[in-house]
Amino acid sequence: ALVRDGQAARAERYLQWTDAASNGPRPFLVIMTFSGFNAYQRALAFEAAGDKHGAVLNFQRFIEIVDLPPPALKSQVADAKARLAKLTGDVRK
Repeated sequence: ALVRDGQAARAERYLQWTDAASNGPRPFLVIMTFSGFNAYQRALAFEAAGDKHGAVLNFQRFIEIVDLPPPALKSQVADAKARLAKLTGDVRK
């Protein structure tokens, strides 16, 4: 919602929670479970904010984490690959 409202930098700030250190197995499991999804959202926020480096890094991270996507995520992975190719100028991806 923040990205749609033109507040991409603020959105990315709220998405930094997966960068936190965990203090036990449960928080670690939550961070690891959602880090891929979070990377995609952060990439979108970075891209909207005009931060090419942050967008590329997080799109790559998302694609690496979700290497064998279930059917529900295939469109997000395809979108991430297309956006990454556009940002890097590599149309082969």
